[in-house]
Amino acid sequence: MKIYTGLGDSGKTKLLGPRKYSKNSKIMNALGEIDELNSFVGLAACKVDRSTSLGKSFMETLDKVQEDLYRIGTEIAGANMSKMSAEDVTWAEGMIDKYWSYVKGVTVDEQSAARGKKFGKFVKPGEKGELCARFHICRTVARRAERSMYNVFRIKRLVHIRKYLNRLSDLLFVMGEC
Repeated sequence: MKIYTGLGDSGKTKLLGPRKYSKNSKIMNALGEIDELNSFVGLAACKVDRSTSLGKSFMETLDKVQEDLYRIGTEIAGANMSKMSAEDVTWAEGMIDKYWSYVKGVTVDEQSAARGKKFGKFVKPGEKGELCARFHICRTVARRAERSMYNVFRIKRLVHIRKYLNRLSDLLFVMGEC
């Protein structure tokens, strides 16, 4: 089996179904952003210390994030498979609260009471080490993927993907601060 087919040499590519898309179309750009984000999440995972409880938790979180990014890609491509849902957004919010309580040294209940208050400072990506920097790279790529999705949302209504990507960038931020 060949890896290359040459079918895309003309600047068009196929997703699911018979329709061909320009390689610089909004949907192909969005899929590329999700693919790039997934690769950077994998790169961050390479630096996680799996011998600590926090590291094990990070790995479980990153594994789910990568699976979710695959699901997002298939949904955007038109697959009628496992779609993103409100439960995925709720999961991301729970992980944000969990890791933020670790950063701030407060309980989740105390954090809920303070919800909406500003963080209070800019962070310098990498000031806490290489893993921190990798998480912040993932965060910025997630933000870019979210922005590219808004062009696709005019085509398809993928509301849970939009919300999930918004929460994912926040999750990657707090993971970078742990």
